[in-house]
Amino acid sequence: MQTSNPSGSLIGRVIGVLGAIVVIGFTAFLGVFVFLALLGLAAVGAVVFAVRLWWLRRQLRQAAERAQARHQRQQSAAGGRVIEGEYRREEGRRQD
Repeated sequence: MQTSNPSGSLIGRVIGVLGAIVVIGFTAFLGVFVFLALLGLAAVGAVVFAVRLWWLRRQLRQAAERAQARHQRQQSAAGGRVIEGEYRREEGRRQD
């Protein structure tokens, strides 16, 4: 069945435009909401990463300080002189 006005009536077009505006507005609002939610998650992740990095650097710094103190104690116990060296035992070259 054909109508005389294929584009529809004025009221139908106005309702269609208003409906499109509502749908576009809703999707824009939803998009902004999702963007802000993802931005918040990224911010929380960045804070967690920064705190973890700070904690690891603190642990490494404390371990280095403990190793330095241990090294100084060993040097003071040995009279300040430490002799280091390597040796290799050769089999089969024994002369008695």
